Amino acid sequence: MKRVTLRLLPVVFTLAAGAFCSAPVGWADGAANVQVRAVVHGVRLTLAVPGTRYPKDALIRVTLTATNVSHSRRYVYTVVYVPTVTVLDGSGKEVYSTEAPLGSATIAAVPEPAPSSRMLLPGQSLTLRPYVVLRGRHIEANAMLGRLGRGLNRTVTTPPLTVALTQEPAPTATIDTSSGLAATITPSPPVAGWLIYYEDTICETPRAISLGAGPWRSTASNTIQPSFAGTDVVGQGCDGRAHWHAVAGWLNHPVVLIEYDDGAGD
Repeated sequence: MKRVTLRLLPVVFTLAAGAFCSAPVGWADGAANVQVRAVVHGVRLTLAVPGTRYPKDALIRVTLTATNVSHSRRYVYTVVYVPTVTVLDGSGKEVYSTEAPLGSATIAAVPEPAPSSRMLLPGQSLTLRPYVVLRGRHIEANAMLGRLGRGLNRTVTTPPLTVALTQEPAPTATIDTSSGLAATITPSPPVAGWLIYYEDTICETPRAISLGAGPWRSTASNTIQPSFAGTDVVGQGCDGRAHWHAVAGWLNHPVVLIEYDDGAGD
């Protein structure tokens, strides 16, 4: 089995008195950030997309910033009710959400902790850099404001930001179980950079069922292996029935969906 080198890519929250994280390079059309904003209850939510033209189903990374523009403390939910980016099709139907990167292919419903908020002092910002799959042309963001048990919560939602979608062949995924479960992703056309992927896993044994979801990971290899919950080791096998769903691709290029469900014992 080809050795896979990994580095974790968690969602990162940063507190800053300024504006955006610097935009990554190498985006589809080289355009500067395109932004949409909305202000509710003294909090300005800004969604920035680094380009205006991408292949359909491309994996991109956006910047989402909540800024306290009031003169009082404000609170933004960051646990459970995490600021979210959604993608809509032409009819307004949600076709992607950062809350569920696998969409209808989601299999691991991991228990969540109690909701909690992050306090923003006047002028402070909360910045996220989520990955988004462009299943449609329209992108919007929302965040919930308030504190649990402290009165009325409010939601701030940006106007939709529209990008142009082009056609590009998606990569292919070849699953191999000869020496441990793995998938080799073959790009089309040639790409540069690290392969990025998100996975859900389930391992069913007579003793227990283990669930795993995320986070986004990247690897210098074109071959990925599942990381089953409870092992913390990428590629360590499941000694029962394995279920592995993942989405994988390179930045600014279409992704491929992997769906492996071990039917042993049926």
